[in-house]
Amino acid sequence: MSEFREIEISKIIPPEAPARLDPEGAEIESLAESIRSVGLINPITVRPKNSKYEIIAGHRRYLACKKIGLQKIPCIITQDDEKTAAEKMLAENLARHDLTPVEEAAFFKDCIEQLGHTPKSLGELIGKSRDYVIRRLRILDFPADLQKALHEKTISLAVAEELARVDDPETRARYLMSAIESQSSAKVVKSWVDMWEEARRHGLETENLDYGILTPVKKDPIRITCQICGKMHLPNNVVSVIMCRECIAAINAVLRELEKQNGRDTGDAHGGGSGGNV
Repeated sequence: MSEFREIEISKIIPPEAPARLDPEGAEIESLAESIRSVGLINPITVRPKNSKYEIIAGHRRYLACKKIGLQKIPCIITQDDEKTAAEKMLAENLARHDLTPVEEAAFFKDCIEQLGHTPKSLGELIGKSRDYVIRRLRILDFPADLQKALHEKTISLAVAEELARVDDPETRARYLMSAIESQSSAKVVKSWVDMWEEARRHGLETENLDYGILTPVKKDPIRITCQICGKMHLPNNVVSVIMCRECIAAINAVLRELEKQNGRDTGDAHGGGSGGNV
């Protein structure tokens, strides 16, 4: 059973679990302007709690009303228990199209820990597969830099998953920066990480010492040929770029012309003239 009533904003409290990770952004400003112009069209849903009213649905509308200084808010008062209220909050927020994977992961974790859901039962509740839920939950184990980039939508979830394979912070930071700057696809980033893993495998070996202890021993690092200049480089000094044969040929042609103009036509000496023929 529910009741419609205007409630003083000072008596309304946000939900215990934040409805958004960053609810004070530009969208709140835009919503506030809309409410200032036409009023609050859709009332928020609340339930009695400790002589006040806890928000079940409409957290952003509440923040927008508070921002423009409204004294009272139209509300629908329900008598939902903890589980029902939490599931309504979840449903409202998951219905938002701009929810980031990081926010989804946080909501899923709350549902599993607080409501006793399993990935399977939670997936059934929201109309997603068990694997979908598990994939989001894994985000919470990602390094902070990947979570931040994913939440800010500068990389995709697939790219973040590939970069999470890199356990060296410096290498991961470099790859992350490159992925953001070049807007690289997950397939391209995967090739970087595959190359890094291969380099690490070939750059280390073990040898038996006394007492059966195995100790890493560095070998000469592998080098990779640049398809443009033809020189050999360490893996961390190259990036993977997917181009067609015509574009590579055009770049090589421009480089050869510049070398001729500068009196440094050394393509035959170091392979720059043919390194890009793939």
